[in-house]
Amino acid sequence: MWSTRSATRLHAPHPDLATHHAPAPRPPARTRLPLALGVAAAVSASLMSGHAHAQDRHRQLSAHLHEVIVTAEFSQRTQLQSTPIAITAITARQIDERGLTDLASIGENQIAPNVNIEPATAAFGPTLSVFIRGVGQGDFDPALEPGVAIYVDDVYFGETQGANLSLLDLARVEILRGPQGTLFGKNAEGGAIRLVTQKPDGSNSGTVDATFGSLNRIDLRASYDMAISRKHDLYMRVSAISQRRDGYLKRLDYACVHPDLGASQGYPVNLAAPQLLTSQNRQGGCVLGTEGGVDVAGGRIALRWAPSDLPIEMNLSGSIVQNNSEAAPTHLIEVLPAQLAGINGWLSAQYGVPFDQRFISSDIYTNYSSFLNISNGSSIPAQAKVNNDDSLTYSFDWNLTPAMHLKAITGWRHFVSSFSDDQDTTPLPVASATDGIQHDQFSEEIRLTGSTGIGSLPLDYAAGVFYLHNSNTLLNQIFLPQFGIFFDSNNPEVLNDKAAFGQLTLHPTRKLSVVGGIRYTWFRKRYTFDQVPVNQLDPAAPYAFGTPGPIPYGFPLIGASAASKSSFIDWKAGVNYQVTPNLMAYVSASTGHKGGGVNPRPFDASEVVPFGPEKLTSEELGVKSEWLDHRLRINADAFTSQYKDLQLNANRTTSTGVPFAGIYNVGRARISGLEAEVDMEPVAGFLIQGSVGYEHYQTLSLGTAVGCQDPSVANPVNGVNCVAGNPGYGDEPVFTPRYNASLGMQYAIAVGDRGVLTPRLDASYRGFEYGDVINSPTSLANLPALTLLNARVTWSDPIPHWTMTFFVTNLGDKQYYINTFNLTAFGEGTIVGQPGMPREYGVTLERRF
Repeated sequence: MWSTRSATRLHAPHPDLATHHAPAPRPPARTRLPLALGVAAAVSASLMSGHAHAQDRHRQLSAHLHEVIVTAEFSQRTQLQSTPIAITAITARQIDERGLTDLASIGENQIAPNVNIEPATAAFGPTLSVFIRGVGQGDFDPALEPGVAIYVDDVYFGETQGANLSLLDLARVEILRGPQGTLFGKNAEGGAIRLVTQKPDGSNSGTVDATFGSLNRIDLRASYDMAISRKHDLYMRVSAISQRRDGYLKRLDYACVHPDLGASQGYPVNLAAPQLLTSQNRQGGCVLGTEGGVDVAGGRIALRWAPSDLPIEMNLSGSIVQNNSEAAPTHLIEVLPAQLAGINGWLSAQYGVPFDQRFISSDIYTNYSSFLNISNGSSIPAQAKVNNDDSLTYSFDWNLTPAMHLKAITGWRHFVSSFSDDQDTTPLPVASATDGIQHDQFSEEIRLTGSTGIGSLPLDYAAGVFYLHNSNTLLNQIFLPQFGIFFDSNNPEVLNDKAAFGQLTLHPTRKLSVVGGIRYTWFRKRYTFDQVPVNQLDPAAPYAFGTPGPIPYGFPLIGASAASKSSFIDWKAGVNYQVTPNLMAYVSASTGHKGGGVNPRPFDASEVVPFGPEKLTSEELGVKSEWLDHRLRINADAFTSQYKDLQLNANRTTSTGVPFAGIYNVGRARISGLEAEVDMEPVAGFLIQGSVGYEHYQTLSLGTAVGCQDPSVANPVNGVNCVAGNPGYGDEPVFTPRYNASLGMQYAIAVGDRGVLTPRLDASYRGFEYGDVINSPTSLANLPALTLLNARVTWSDPIPHWTMTFFVTNLGDKQYYINTFNLTAFGEGTIVGQPGMPREYGVTLERRF
C-alpha cells in the first residue's frame, strides 16, 4: 500500500490531465481505502457519457454502497472516506434522485448537518442566507462580508445577493464545514460550498428534461457535449435552463374584500376622512397579483482544450442568467399599534383607518400588499430580479513535472439586481422600499501543488496566491414616514482582498500524517453613502406627516465614507491516522476570519462607522468508517469553536450619544456541536441516507454591550453598563436551531425487462428557532420545530434512455414560515414572515441520448 501510494504521488500526472481524453472510469466496486491527507478541495463522481450514466442509473441494484471519489488538497484522486475533514458530497446522481433544483433546496432538505441554507427575508430580495455551524450572513448589503464562501468552478462568488444558484449541469456539490483558507480561494470563517460543473469530454451525448407541476410550473433543462475537433482535442458542452412557476401567495385588494374598511370586523373607521383605499385594477375578483412567482432563464457554454501531446489543459466557460421573478411572499403576523401611534393619527385622518390588526389576513398565503404609495401616487413593481447575471471563467492546468502541478483560475462576474418590499403588507403608506445592486467582480488565483520528500518521508505541499476585487453600488429608495424617512441612495462600495497561503502534510508512517497550514490576508473595504431626501406629501415639509420642520437624522448624507482595513493570519494544524483500511480518525485545529465592513444603514454622518473582522478558532475530532462489507458508512465529528470580536448587529450610540442600530465588534462566544452522516444499503437496491446535527451557542462576554434586561447587570443604566435592546448572556442567535436532521430512503425494484422502478421518501427536520435577539419563547417571530416530507417515484427504462418521475413536495401540506422579520425591535410595530411553499406535485420526463 505504501509503495503504491508513493509511486502514485511522485509519478502520476495531475488527475484532471491524466483522464481528460475520455470520461473517467468508474472506480472498482471494492478497493482498499488509500491514505489521503488534508482538506478536500473537490468531491465528486466522474464525468458521465451516455453509457456511464446507464451504469450509474442501475448502480442502485448492486450489493454495496458507492465509493465517492475525491480530489484531495494535493490534487490526488482519493476516496471521501480517507479525507480528514467534515464534508458532505452531493453527486449529480443524488441531485436527480432528490429533485434538487438550487442551493436553497439543499438547505430545505437539510442534507448536510448543521448547514442552514434558505432564502433571506423578503426585505432583502433575492438573497441567500447561508450558515454553517452557526456562522454565516443573512443580510444582502455589500457593506457586510459573507461568513460562508461559495464557489462555482473554483471561482469565488462574493455576494449573498443572487447566490441561490441553479444546480444546472453539475458534476457535484461539496459542502465543507469549518474554517477554510490554507489550500484554496478566499478565507472562509464558517465553511465553503463548491459547485463543480460537468466538463466537456467529447462524448457526443446529451440530455433533455421537462418538469410540469402545480402552480403552472414548467421547468426545461438541456445539455449537449460534443467534440469540436478530436484531432486537436477540443471539446464543447452547451447547457440551458428555463424555470417558470406562478406565485403561491395572493395579494388581495383590502377595499374589495372589506368594503366597509373593517367596520364590520369591529375596527375603527373615520367616516369624515377621505376614503382613499379604493379598489384597484385587479386580475380577477379581489386579487391584485401574486408573490413568489419564478421566472428564470439561462445558459452556459464550456470549451475544453486537452492536447494529448502536452501536459496542459485549458477550460473556458461563460454563462448568462436572467431572473425576473416576483417579490418574495410576505405575510403579516402581528401589528403593535402602540408603536405606531404617531403615524396612526395621521393615517386615520387621511384615509379613515389606522394601521392595526385588521390587515392580518386569516390565510397564510394571502396579504393586502398593493405596492402603491397612495400618499403620492407612486407605485413599485413586485419583483425580485437578478438580471444580466454574466460570468466568465478561465482555468489553466499544467503538469510542470510528474510530481508538480500548477493551476491558474481567472473569474469575472457581473449582475444587476432590483427588488421591492411592501413591508407593511397593506395599501396604507407605512413602509416600503425598492433596492438594487450593481455588482462587478474580478478574481485571480494561482496554486502550486505537488509531492516531494524529507529524507525518506513523503511530503505533500500546496501553495498559492489569491486576489479579489469587488465593486458594488447599492441603489434604493426607503419610505418610513413614522420615522420621517424618505430618501434615495446611491452608495458605492469597493473591496480588495489579497492573500497568500500554503499547507504541508508530512507522512512519518504509512498510517500517520501531520498537517500544517498558514494564510496571510490583506483586506480593505470602503463604503460611501450618498443619501438624499425625497419630498413627501408637501415640498415644504418632506417628512413628519405634513407638519413643517427640519429634515431629520442629519440628511442629506453626501460623500460620507468610511473604510475597514485589516490584515490577519489564519492557520491549520492536524493529525490523521488510518486505523484500519476502513477506519480513519483525525483531529484538527484551524482559524478563520470574516472581514470587516461599515455600518450599512446610517441616517447621520456620525453613524458612518467601520467595524473590524471577527475571528473563529475551531477544534474538530472526527472519524470516517465503513462496515459490513461496505454496506454501512458512518462519518461523524465533534467540534468546538471560539468566536472572538463578534460582528454584533444591535443597538449602540454615536459619538454624540445618539442611539442607533448598527454593527460593531464585541465579546466572545463558544459554539460546540456534533455531526453524523450515515449511508446504508442493507439489501441490494435498498438505500438509506441520513444525517443529524446538534449545535449549542454560548455567549461568553458582551462587556457593556450586554442587554439591560440581563440578570448579570445589577444596576442597569442604558448606555453606561448595558444597552437596551441588546441580547443577554442567556440569549441565543436568531434562526439557529440546536437540532437538525434528515432521512431518505429509496428502493430500486427491477421490473423484468421493463426497467427499474424506484420509490423514494425524504424527511427533513429543523428544530425550534428564536426570532428575537432578546429571546422570548412566546414571540410570534419564533419558528417552531418543523418536519417536512417529500416523495418521489422514478421509472427508468433498461438502457436507460428514458426516465419519468412523479413527485410530491411538502407531502403533509404543512403551513410554516421559512423566516420571520421582527420590526417591533426597531420600533416599526410589525412582525412579518415568509411562508414556505404549500404542497406541490408534478412529473419530470427525461431523455438521454
